[in-house]
Amino acid sequence: MKGFGETEFVNKKPIHYYDMTAQNGGLILGGLCREWVHSKTGEQKLSCSVITLPPHPKLKHIHSKAMPLILPQEPALVDRWLSTEITDTRQFSSLLSPHMVKKN
Repeated sequence: MKGFGETEFVNKKPIHYYDMTAQNGGLILGGLCREWVHSKTGEQKLSCSVITLPPHPKLKHIHSKAMPLILPQEPALVDRWLSTEITDTRQFSSLLSPHMVKKN
């Protein structure tokens, strides 16, 4: 994904809209998925959700509510995130607080 939009509202009226876009490549949103099987019919459904975090203090002027978890563009980390073999999620704890990535 290249980016997403954020809108700030005051009294239910939009006052600011910002496009959050990747500087290089795309954005990788952290999410969860689960397959559900109906106990009687056997029908299978897949559900998914994007993990949200509190906004970083430097971005509160853009968006004061929750922001999506954006994974670092590190292939090894992304591979671990997507692995079905990993069940101990503590290795991802540092990703669950808002942080800014330093520009090169």
